[in-house]
Amino acid sequence: MDENNRNTEQLISDETARELLRSFKPRTTEKRNSEASHSNFRRKFPDMPEETIRSDYPSQREPFPSRSTVGRRFNQRTHASAEKPDETDSLPVRNYSINTNQQEKDYDISRSLRNQNQRVTDAIIIEETEGTEETIIDSVSENSVNFPPKKKNTLIKFTALILLLALFSWFLSSGNIMNLTEVSLSSNDRDSFFQSSSNNLLSEALKGIHDIPRTYTLGMGEYLTPKPDETKFTKIEDDERKNFDGSPIDYYKDETIEVKCWKEKTKYGIMTFAEVWIAHPSQFRRTIVDNVISDKHLDHPQNIFAKTNGVLGMSGDYCAYRPYGIEILYGNLVRDKVGSHLTPKMDILVYDTDGNFSVYESTKKFFQTDVYKNEKIIHTLAFGPMLIDDYKVSTKKDKLYKYQNGRPWEKWPRAAICQFDYDKHYLLCRLGQPGTVMEDFAKEISKKGVRLAYALDGGQTGTIMFNKKIVNEPAYGGTRAISDIIYFATAVPDE
Repeated sequence: MDENNRNTEQLISDETARELLRSFKPRTTEKRNSEASHSNFRRKFPDMPEETIRSDYPSQREPFPSRSTVGRRFNQRTHASAEKPDETDSLPVRNYSINTNQQEKDYDISRSLRNQNQRVTDAIIIEETEGTEETIIDSVSENSVNFPPKKKNTLIKFTALILLLALFSWFLSSGNIMNLTEVSLSSNDRDSFFQSSSNNLLSEALKGIHDIPRTYTLGMGEYLTPKPDETKFTKIEDDERKNFDGSPIDYYKDETIEVKCWKEKTKYGIMTFAEVWIAHPSQFRRTIVDNVISDKHLDHPQNIFAKTNGVLGMSGDYCAYRPYGIEILYGNLVRDKVGSHLTPKMDILVYDTDGNFSVYESTKKFFQTDVYKNEKIIHTLAFGPMLIDDYKVSTKKDKLYKYQNGRPWEKWPRAAICQFDYDKHYLLCRLGQPGTVMEDFAKEISKKGVRLAYALDGGQTGTIMFNKKIVNEPAYGGTRAISDIIYFATAVPDE
């Protein structure tokens, strides 16, 4: 080192050297021990006492220098793209070097900067001491300076969002997705609805490229369902289902529902059957007159059915006739009168979100069942009893002969709703006059091979309707006013 350089370095006092020793750590490409660091400083400060270097040079460094040791300010000669940071801002990642007589020797205190491939900008920090001005070059990480935020290309995202909303609105207005005005989706069918909507959007987008079958659903709640196609109500010949007089059977079929109605002669009277297949559980509907369970809100079943746009309908449990029973309508509990020592323990028919029937007893334990707690119930019917369970006629004689509803021990016109297996395939049954006891009625139904059968209100109440007309012979000269019906609707949107 020449004489001029040596004189310049001697201007740094011992106290200043100690501060520098505490603040900086030599840049290394690998770990250096304390002896190597000692040698570097001995070459730089040959006149410094050995005791000072040995005692004041720490072997471990703080990750960042203390900002309180020496006053600092940013020089205006910063990177053109960087803004001047607030002096109170922290500078977490820096590369320091001492510039002595235009000869730079870098000292690195940031291991993280060595290990990461980051872009850095140069900022100049001027430190002034007594009679000496030292220039310390500080390489500041881009993240430590308040750079202007990068401009994100939001225009493309915003345009895509607008196009998506416009496409969804077009589908809604064109009838490809159900208009849910005055319909509130319950939690048990919300996922199914949006899944089917997404499927239909994809089907329309890939139309002509790849065929994806559309999925149609109906919302949960009282509202006017789509109208069935009048041209599809017809009569057909069927080898398995025949009218007792040899006439063609009633028939309807579209993309979401198929119905067959016919009549057979039995030794107990004329029995009317209606077999129905549906594509989605939401197509099984129920309506209560004026949405009020009251004996002051009644109407004849054919009049109630005419307001629904249903394809096939049937009288329900006449829930307004008795003040007890668990009634759930579109997932909402509307009556919870359970059985007790004063109230009959009824069989409750449950229709769930998978489109399946099951029967429970109307006790407090019903509200602890998984099907109730998991919100899987769409409807319940409270009449009974259960006639067939697991393809076999019920063996509970107390239910078939001592049940509180329908006088099962007497001969009456009967009505029932049944399910084949677990595939949204159902059977409505109506036995006319003179009728029979409940057990004989169950045996007659079992010939059709149903998995489960549940009795509904018979007598003058029991009515099956198809294409706005009654298809069975009403008992005792005509129907009577009741409070509710069940029906099956098409899910194909109106044109």
